[in-house]
Amino acid sequence: MLRDKGQAEVAGSAYLFSGRLEGSAAYSPMRHVVVRAAGALRTDGRDTTYFRTRQLEVGVGTYWTLGQRWLVGGSAGYGWGQSGRGFQDAYYLWGLGSKTN
Repeated sequence: MLRDKGQAEVAGSAYLFSGRLEGSAAYSPMRHVVVRAAGALRTDGRDTTYFRTRQLEVGVGTYWTLGQRWLVGGSAGYGWGQSGRGFQDAYYLWGLGSKTN
């Protein structure tokens, strides 16, 4: 939690079963101002079916301390996301042509 100019916050997480990675960073270049960027990525190629996502977001905001226990803030930003899913024919991947039934 940022409370003064020059402070930064970095966070990251990994979801091992789904293969999703997330990260974010926030920085206060001057008092009461915060800039933030975050992103997420999931690439799952462990099977013949796949689901992929990519997300990015950036924002700017403000924060104000109210006494020792409270911090009030607000932000606005822009985000972008893309996802895709599909199926890969295992016979085609191994160069055996396509499977016909």
